[in-house]
Amino acid sequence: MHLNSATSIILVVIFQLLFAITGEGQSIDTAKVTIGLKNESLSTAIKKIEQQSSFRFFYRAADIRPFSHLNLVPGTRTVKQTLEFLLQNTYLYFRQIEGNILLKRKDRQASYEIKGTVLKGLDKEPMSNASVFLSNTTIGNKTAGDGAFTLREVKPGKYILVTSIVGFETCSQTITVSDANITLPDIELVPATILLDEVSIHPKTTANWERNYNWFKDEFLGRSEIAKECKILNPDVLDLDYDETKSSLTASSSDFLDIENEALGYKIKYLLTNFTLINRLSANYYLDYRGAVFFEEMIGTPAQEKHWQKRRYQVYEGSIMHFLRSAINNRIDKEGFRIQQFSIYGNPDRPSDSLINAKIKKFKLLNNARPDSLAFWVKKSKLPKTFQTLMPFPLNEQDIIKTTEQPGQYSFGCENDGLYIAYSKTHHYHINDQLKYLDNPGNTENTLITFNAPCAFFNSSGVISNPNSLMFYGACAKKRVAELLPTDYETPESEARLSFFSKDKPKPILPLTMMQ
Repeated sequence: MHLNSATSIILVVIFQLLFAITGEGQSIDTAKVTIGLKNESLSTAIKKIEQQSSFRFFYRAADIRPFSHLNLVPGTRTVKQTLEFLLQNTYLYFRQIEGNILLKRKDRQASYEIKGTVLKGLDKEPMSNASVFLSNTTIGNKTAGDGAFTLREVKPGKYILVTSIVGFETCSQTITVSDANITLPDIELVPATILLDEVSIHPKTTANWERNYNWFKDEFLGRSEIAKECKILNPDVLDLDYDETKSSLTASSSDFLDIENEALGYKIKYLLTNFTLINRLSANYYLDYRGAVFFEEMIGTPAQEKHWQKRRYQVYEGSIMHFLRSAINNRIDKEGFRIQQFSIYGNPDRPSDSLINAKIKKFKLLNNARPDSLAFWVKKSKLPKTFQTLMPFPLNEQDIIKTTEQPGQYSFGCENDGLYIAYSKTHHYHINDQLKYLDNPGNTENTLITFNAPCAFFNSSGVISNPNSLMFYGACAKKRVAELLPTDYETPESEARLSFFSKDKPKPILPLTMMQ
């Protein structure tokens, strides 16, 4: 049975009166059902529970409709255990009222405040006008005259809190927001120290600074249509260095880079701690950049605001944030994603390096050794150590996403294999030469993820907490700061989304041709 409107307090009272009459005295803790699901809907699961028990379900049809690809290993469990398995990665919770079960949406995720005071490290005097923000979000503030600050509307999760002011060393600390407001110990900033022998020539005076800056800008902001609408307002804070012998460009910033993203409506402050670009035109291409970043939403006309919302959603579509949020809500297929396992396994015809090297050394030292013996082991040394193949069948959410002991935190992996993620709103996926297609200039929808650790961890906002555990190839590797969204980005409501995107198709984003 489903409900078409929700006035929770009235409903609960009515249900309690009704259930007091119809209740059978069963408990979801003891009543058992035998259920197995394979890519079936929550509605089907509810019917199966109702058929095997005396419970009746009450819910809004719109609340359960999104959950249409559920999997559950066949087995006998209590009703409570069954519902816990089914709803563990959804926005729904259940409640027994007498002999019936009420399914409801969870309330909007609670938010909390972070308070603290910033002091000078030497004399403990309060510091006013210092910037305090949560990196990669739009949540930030300035300290008052007494050094105090308050950050509001912070959702549960793990963050990096950054405190900065000109002339002092930037302070970064990891904080975890769970279920209560936080008052931090005093944050003490120390004066920045610049040693005379570390002072470099002002970057713009070097002969190749303009060339190095253009290289940096292309890789840092990207080369997409959106990147063309991004401006770095203060490039003079950049320290750029190119090593000809290593074909390596490195960069850092002495202060925040001020970036205006006119395409998405963000002012970005990016404190660049490390940027390394190696072999930008070779097969050994490598790019790594890190730093603290703060987003401030621009204020525009209603037309501009609508345009920015539209472009932000276009950037969000198919992103890793979009994928992970879809996964924990069991909406991977609904949202247009297809996942395949990228299997990496050892070559059974290739012995270990230690054995190969020992044999080659042995036959080189033997004067009477047969030439074909040495040739045999040399040939073995040239065999590939591993094979890679893309499994032809799709995976589902349960194959790659697991809950953890920490509320709101999830693990993401595939038993040390990689994942090939394709995105298409129309479910029309590129299926020919998929691995070769990753590096195709026209690839804006397919991404390969490999893991440097058994798994990656992420929160309910779709933000990865250990990014070094992953390597991206293809579409997601081509996105740069121009396509960066704050981790607290919220998509438009479904009704608004229809009005935003019913007329115009997204402009194409020009990708880079090299993999990160």
